[in-house]
Amino acid sequence: MELISMFLWSSCLVLTVLLKTTIAAGSNVKYQTMKTCTLEGSSVSIVCSYSYPKGHKGTATHWFKAQSLDKVTHDIFQDHVMRDRVEYLGDGTQSCTVRINDLRLGDSGTYWFSFETDNSGKKLSSTSGFTLSVTDLVVEVRPEVTEGEEVDLYCGSCILSEAPTYVWMKDGHILASLERTNLLLIDPARMNDTGNYTCQVKGHEATPSHPVRLTVSCKQQVQVKLPPGQVKEGERLELTCDTTCPMISSLAFFEWSKDSRLLSDQNHRRQLVLDPVMAEDTGRYSCALAGQQELHSPAVEVLVQYSPKNTTAIMLGEPLGAASVTLTCSSDANPPVESYTWFKVNESTPVGSGQQYSITNIRSEDGGQYYCEAKNTVGSGRSPTLLVTLQGKADPPLPVVMVSVAAILVAFFVGIGVICGNKRRHRMLEDGTFDKAGDPGQSENTYSNMELKPTSSDYEDVTERGLNPTDSTYTALAFKSQSSEYETLEKARNTSNDYSNEPATGIYETLDDITKTG
Repeated sequence: MELISMFLWSSCLVLTVLLKTTIAAGSNVKYQTMKTCTLEGSSVSIVCSYSYPKGHKGTATHWFKAQSLDKVTHDIFQDHVMRDRVEYLGDGTQSCTVRINDLRLGDSGTYWFSFETDNSGKKLSSTSGFTLSVTDLVVEVRPEVTEGEEVDLYCGSCILSEAPTYVWMKDGHILASLERTNLLLIDPARMNDTGNYTCQVKGHEATPSHPVRLTVSCKQQVQVKLPPGQVKEGERLELTCDTTCPMISSLAFFEWSKDSRLLSDQNHRRQLVLDPVMAEDTGRYSCALAGQQELHSPAVEVLVQYSPKNTTAIMLGEPLGAASVTLTCSSDANPPVESYTWFKVNESTPVGSGQQYSITNIRSEDGGQYYCEAKNTVGSGRSPTLLVTLQGKADPPLPVVMVSVAAILVAFFVGIGVICGNKRRHRMLEDGTFDKAGDPGQSENTYSNMELKPTSSDYEDVTERGLNPTDSTYTALAFKSQSSEYETLEKARNTSNDYSNEPATGIYETLDDITKTG
């Protein structure tokens, strides 16, 4: 176990020494800068210095272009593309500077300097190479952006190392001059930012970039415009599909939608006309260019105001036999109903207000026809009449009333006639003018109404006692009076023989004979 540990420790120590030796060797090559960016067609000098390890003598120097030393293929001085454009400016002992003329875009890459000594037997170099970036003046930008977005325009692929001033132009006019940055930022982009952009570096005005077109499109190409003010039912309403992009032709066709449903009968019209506008036209409207419904405008809500409609009055509960009843009014309106008023047919003034109207302590006169009226700022609406019938408290039907009144009047006048007739006959009997009145028929009727049984023997007794049929005693007998005369007559009859079993017709026959002869 101890032997294994000692072996691992020795290995780590050897590896550490080797790494330090490599780094030390690599540190003999130094670059003034590690990277640079320059324009195509210009020249660049890669300033370099080196030193030999102690006890070594240089035998050869090399410049390579490669991503890494292990991928080196050939010296740039031997490359058929670069050999005529490169110059070695080193002195062979300490300086290793190289110059590249007439730079091309393909010259971009990583460059390495290495040397050989008489003792190393291999190429020595730095741990990292020099990075060269060659760029041309090309405006890099997204060709199309939407209004309101951020736009980045770059002049070239890198910032020039000589700290230049970038001059930006739009449509041939200077737009901005920016130092130490090749970025032109437009935030937010507007419609008037559309144009042709170029850039150039101050001091190299003869070689500007080629123009690049930037197009800023509308964020929303169309929008619905409403006339100002409130929209009331029955008026004329005109909606306009307005465009915010000036490049849209005035001859473009449009499509209209309501609540996300296409209005097929309103296609290809810039204006949507509703004349007259109705309550059912309330909804959310949008428009779009024909065939571009996916780019429709934001929806605009249309609220049509109308006076109360479908106004109804209902009765809550059963009023028959109840002590109170409540009537409720309902209506559809926009804006909502502001007031409710209750009326009773054939009455000139309102009987109540509010959505509910209660009738308490019901009386017969509370029965009848009621209706309500709903009002808002637009107008008013009236409900159909509602019949309120109160059982046991309502007035009787008219035919019954007429019959009852007629019966009362007939009874009244009959009673008056009977009273007057009785008084007249009574006066005639008292005056002794009953027979003189010349109304024998009246006497006969009177006798027949008496409906007395015939008692001829009794009448004879009356005659024998000297009673006069025309005096008050006779009158009392005819009207079944309870006067003293009648009582005397009864006493006279009762003192005679008992005639209760005999027929009573004889009395009237004898009485009639006496009357006629007298």
